[in-house]
Amino acid sequence: MVRTFREEFSELIQCISKEIRGKSNIDHLAEEMADVCICIEALKQIYCISDEQMQTWIDLKQKRVEDRMSKGE
Repeated sequence: MVRTFREEFSELIQCISKEIRGKSNIDHLAEEMADVCICIEALKQIYCISDEQMQTWIDLKQKRVEDRMSKGE
Protein backbone atom coordinates (compact mmCIF):
# COMPACT_ATOMS: atom_id res chain seq x y z
CA MET A 1 0.00 0.00 0.00
CA VAL A 2 2.76 2.48 0.92
CA ARG A 3 4.42 1.75 -2.41
CA THR A 4 1.24 2.75 -4.21
CA PHE A 5 1.11 6.01 -2.26
CA ARG A 6 4.72 6.78 -3.12
CA GLU A 7 4.04 6.11 -6.80
CA GLU A 8 1.01 8.40 -6.81
CA PHE A 9 2.89 11.23 -5.09
CA SER A 10 5.79 10.74 -7.50
CA GLU A 11 3.46 10.94 -10.50
CA LEU A 12 2.07 14.24 -9.21
CA ILE A 13 5.59 15.62 -8.77
CA GLN A 14 6.45 14.61 -12.34
CA CYS A 15 3.28 16.24 -13.63
CA ILE A 16 4.00 19.48 -11.75
CA SER A 17 7.54 19.45 -13.16
CA LYS A 18 6.11 19.24 -16.68
CA GLU A 19 3.81 22.17 -15.92
CA ILE A 20 6.79 24.22 -14.74
CA ARG A 21 8.66 23.39 -17.96
CA GLY A 22 5.69 24.62 -20.01
CA LYS A 23 4.41 21.21 -21.08
CA SER A 24 0.93 21.92 -19.76
CA ASN A 25 -1.77 19.28 -19.49
CA ILE A 26 -4.23 20.58 -16.92
CA ASP A 27 -6.50 17.53 -17.22
CA HIS A 28 -3.60 15.21 -16.41
CA LEU A 29 -2.57 17.45 -13.51
CA ALA A 30 -6.12 17.30 -12.13
CA GLU A 31 -6.10 13.50 -12.47
CA GLU A 32 -2.84 13.17 -10.55
CA MET A 33 -4.05 15.60 -7.88
CA ALA A 34 -7.20 13.49 -7.48
CA ASP A 35 -5.09 10.34 -7.04
CA VAL A 36 -3.09 12.04 -4.29
CA CYS A 37 -6.27 13.25 -2.57
CA ILE A 38 -7.51 9.67 -2.55
CA CYS A 39 -4.20 8.57 -1.02
CA ILE A 40 -4.46 11.26 1.66
CA GLU A 41 -7.95 10.07 2.59
CA ALA A 42 -6.69 6.48 2.81
CA LEU A 43 -3.75 7.54 4.99
CA LYS A 44 -6.14 9.39 7.29
CA GLN A 45 -8.12 6.17 7.74
CA ILE A 46 -5.06 3.97 8.20
CA TYR A 47 -3.55 6.24 10.87
CA CYS A 48 -6.83 7.38 12.46
CA ILE A 49 -6.33 11.04 11.63
CA SER A 50 -9.58 12.97 11.97
CA ASP A 51 -10.80 15.65 9.59
CA GLU A 52 -10.65 18.08 12.50
CA GLN A 53 -7.02 17.24 13.21
CA MET A 54 -6.15 17.73 9.56
CA GLN A 55 -8.03 21.01 9.41
CA THR A 56 -6.18 22.31 12.46
CA TRP A 57 -2.84 21.71 10.72
CA ILE A 58 -4.08 23.08 7.41
CA ASP A 59 -5.24 26.29 9.09
CA LEU A 60 -1.94 26.67 10.95
CA LYS A 61 0.18 26.11 7.87
CA GLN A 62 -1.95 28.34 5.63
CA LYS A 63 -1.62 31.13 8.19
CA ARG A 64 2.15 30.64 8.20
CA VAL A 65 2.28 30.91 4.40
CA GLU A 66 0.09 34.02 4.45
CA ASP A 67 2.34 35.61 7.08
CA ARG A 68 5.45 34.87 5.03
CA MET A 69 3.86 36.24 1.87
CA SER A 70 2.84 39.45 3.62
CA LYS A 71 6.44 39.89 4.79
CA GLY A 72 7.71 39.36 1.24
CA GLU A 73 9.52 36.10 1.95
